[in-house]
Amino acid sequence: MLKGLFSKSSSGCLGIYLRPDYVALAVFEGGQLVSNKSVSIPSSEQWLTSISQLVSETGAKKLPVSLAISPHFYQQLQVDKPNVPNDELASALPFAIKDLITESVFELAIDYYDVPPVPMMTEKVTVVYSQKSIIQKAVDVMAELDLPINNIATEELALTNLMTAEKETQMLIHQVQGDDVVVSIVRDNMLYFSRKIRGFQALGQQVEPLDTFLMDGLGLELQRSLDYVIGQLKIADVSKILLAVPGESGDLIASNLSETLDRKVDVFQFQQQGVDVNAMPAIGAGVSQ
Repeated sequence: MLKGLFSKSSSGCLGIYLRPDYVALAVFEGGQLVSNKSVSIPSSEQWLTSISQLVSETGAKKLPVSLAISPHFYQQLQVDKPNVPNDELASALPFAIKDLITESVFELAIDYYDVPPVPMMTEKVTVVYSQKSIIQKAVDVMAELDLPINNIATEELALTNLMTAEKETQMLIHQVQGDDVVVSIVRDNMLYFSRKIRGFQALGQQVEPLDTFLMDGLGLELQRSLDYVIGQLKIADVSKILLAVPGESGDLIASNLSETLDRKVDVFQFQQQGVDVNAMPAIGAGVSQ
């Protein structure tokens, strides 16, 4: 779990997903998702206007919010956990990463979350860093709309909240329209591993017949991730694979991948109807833990 600025969401009535090209909002009542909406925007300069519009449409004014921000606005890397007391760890992070990045640490908002322990490996943390100006913009927008912020999550951690991976290893294959495919490995409700698979932006636009070259390439990359679970993470093999991609061909893509990987791939299902795959990070940010 991220320890400060960026964290897994714990509670709240709103989840908001911030991207440079659209924003999505999810409304919860009594811990249940009751509404989800998204709107396209030309740039992050329209966050205030677009979120105000969504809040007005849903009647979700002055409710606490958990934010998820897209990877466009942050980077992350794993480092050995600094050998300092836990209450000093946050202040030690800039020194741990300053030689590994090109940005000035003084211009960054920096936080971390623990990497689940792996046998025979040094204890590590995943450091997340973003330009302070981006985080401040998000904070200012929420303040302007009188939406108190509970916490801020990375996209990967927001999606982890939607998994029910207790005592089993699950893989989530997720894509926002036009973006890279993101693969996450979750076990015991902890994010063990995530990676972007580039070159498959057209996946959500597939129709029958599927592009054989594209699907074979994706299958190969997914198999590499499955092999990594056993070979490097040293945890139990993936027992459930879930697919969440935009478009109307989810079942067709899942069936194709099931044949390629020789294991069942299921389309991610929500209990509620009418859930937009592109709003999943907003839902994950706002879902009760």
